[in-house]
Amino acid sequence: MEQEWWYTDGNAKTGPLPLSDLLQRLGDDRINLDTLVWQPGWKEWIKLGNVEEIRSQVSEILREQRRRTPPPLPPNTSPAPEAVPSAPASRPTEKPYLQIRPWTRFWARLFDIYVFSFIFGIISVFLFSPRIADKGQELLFGMLALFVWAFVEPAFLASFGTTPGKWLMRIKLTVRDGSISYGRALARSLKVWWRGLGVGFPLVALFIMAIGAGRLRKNGITSWDKEGGFVVTHERVGWLRGLGMALIMFAFLVLQAIGSKM
Repeated sequence: MEQEWWYTDGNAKTGPLPLSDLLQRLGDDRINLDTLVWQPGWKEWIKLGNVEEIRSQVSEILREQRRRTPPPLPPNTSPAPEAVPSAPASRPTEKPYLQIRPWTRFWARLFDIYVFSFIFGIISVFLFSPRIADKGQELLFGMLALFVWAFVEPAFLASFGTTPGKWLMRIKLTVRDGSISYGRALARSLKVWWRGLGVGFPLVALFIMAIGAGRLRKNGITSWDKEGGFVVTHERVGWLRGLGMALIMFAFLVLQAIGSKM
């Protein structure tokens, strides 16, 4: 059975209706990308422009609208008639592009991994006093920290729907059919660890992340979010949050430099 959709019309909730009818209303300009929509199983309303699972259909409708909209009229060089001026023609409302933000997700994930690796290193020193003698051991220790993070991240997602880095970058995860469980979030994190980060091996990780960013721009959704039924939403990131993230990461870099000299 086709999934039911609801949308807001002013203060009223309209629905249920199939996806085809919802998209028809978008094409007729009765709703837009800022219209709040909802499906059974969601915990909150989401802007239509932020629903990644239907991004391709929505983008096609917007392209069709642009094809149907006539260009501006050429300048009228003849004198205007002596008559009561008519009201100016209303211009179509500009609609924002869908929010697909690979760089925002990259910085959020980098923050999470870097901060966790730093804390993981401090805990390891106190508990096990590891001796890192060369760059090879340092690389293996970093890969181990990334693997452990794959089991810690799901606890944040299951409890809050976000992580510290995602919270700073105003990224939220939800699922279409209820709440996020630890097991479901763990499956996602392990796929990210393997498919999205190449288990943390430096050159491989950079290559895989570049490919992943291109696929995200093309498809509008990652494979782990699509397979797990996750919906990723973004909100505007102010300069204060960006500055806060930069200062925190700088502080950790300073502490790491001090610790390496001790």
